[in-house]
Amino acid sequence: MRGMPLLLLWTAIFAGVAAWIAWPFVAVGLQAPDDFALVSVGGNRVEVASGPTYADLLRIDLSSHVDIQKLVSEHRLYLHTIVSPCRDGTVDPAHKLWIDMVPGDGLYDASGAVAPPDGPPDPDATSGPRDSEHRFGYYLFISPQFRDPRLRGQYLYDLGSQPADLCLIVEGRGTALGGGWHVRFFRSNVVVVPSQIVADAIARYQLQQ
Repeated sequence: MRGMPLLLLWTAIFAGVAAWIAWPFVAVGLQAPDDFALVSVGGNRVEVASGPTYADLLRIDLSSHVDIQKLVSEHRLYLHTIVSPCRDGTVDPAHKLWIDMVPGDGLYDASGAVAPPDGPPDPDATSGPRDSEHRFGYYLFISPQFRDPRLRGQYLYDLGSQPADLCLIVEGRGTALGGGWHVRFFRSNVVVVPSQIVADAIARYQLQQ
């Protein structure tokens, strides 16, 4: 028991040093995509990564002035995307929608999944080209429903019968001190997708529910 205060002290010191080391990377050189804007909501039949089957998914298109592929390549960041029914104007991590039915971690650009390189940073990596307003285009897929109770911990929902305003964010994460501790280096602004737009897309593209 006598060693517990000392252990807690060293833990606090380590956390403080790690935060001090990580802070310059957060504050300098990283332009967070804090200007995400909703472009459109559509529907796609997408091949599921786990096998030769297909799923009807909602496609949410976004735009930003930030070149996210260049960002994750230069700083070796991994993206984490959260989409959920809005709660107090932001995402609700306890009620995340199913977005991992296709490769990657949710966010795509014109070239495919936005992800860090396997090898050294690619100085030519980009999410380009830009559009006429000098913005980059991005998109992600979500399932309009998830009703399989066998997957423990997954929030069950059906946007067709229970429409809701959706909120989404994209986070960039890295590994501090070369270990397995993941630090959040940026968090995007919250994008709100109105429930009526979601319902119209489900009906327009006749997505199976």
